[in-house]
Amino acid sequence: MNLLIDMGNSRVKWRLWQDSLTLNSGAVSYAGGTCGQWFAGVRERPARVLVSSVAGVEAEQQLQRQLHELGFPAPEFAVTQASACGVSCGYQDYRALGVDRWLALLAAHAKTGQGCVLADSGTALTVDLLAPDGVHLGGFIGPGVGLMRRSLAGESRALAAALSEPYSQIEGPGRDTRSAIDGAVGAMGAGLIERGLALLPQVPLVLTGGDSRVWASMYEKALVYPELVFDGLVRYFAASR
Repeated sequence: MNLLIDMGNSRVKWRLWQDSLTLNSGAVSYAGGTCGQWFAGVRERPARVLVSSVAGVEAEQQLQRQLHELGFPAPEFAVTQASACGVSCGYQDYRALGVDRWLALLAAHAKTGQGCVLADSGTALTVDLLAPDGVHLGGFIGPGVGLMRRSLAGESRALAAALSEPYSQIEGPGRDTRSAIDGAVGAMGAGLIERGLALLPQVPLVLTGGDSRVWASMYEKALVYPELVFDGLVRYFAASR
């Protein structure tokens, strides 16, 4: 049994994984307490702790200390590579590509068996282009749904009041402030995805991330895999044995 951990920009997600099955899982914001509280659902000592992290050195060191206090194995961190599992990185300096994007690309390639436009929607909305031969052609990084809304809410009390309700999908012009903002947020995100699809036509659109449902309602033919980073972690460490 392995403990898989995805340390993102705003949340920690984990999954207990054994023999291709998820035994338990959880997610919490970084404000949600210590690592011991984060992984309270892990009742047995895992054999390995496999980690994807874009959270920075301080958070990673905290993770290492507190996993040690729990009696868990030392975490093993995935890193972006120039090439692996049939995928080659398109960044000029492959080390600059976030490891979460790299792992999602490895998993998407394995699941589709071909190229894809990969949209990962969380704190950021990233759109990566993967050619059918496994060559990563680069991508785009924009603000995610929540970040776009919060950036407006932080500028005006009136906008903050209008955005007190959760995001909702809006088609066409809004008829009040909230719907006008949410309509714009959806249109801007969709524009980024459309740009990727225009540059790499005739490959599937793959959606992942916490807000993948937002775009799935717009793109009914898209392939939706909400947690590709975990799938990529498994593939990464299986290949590195």
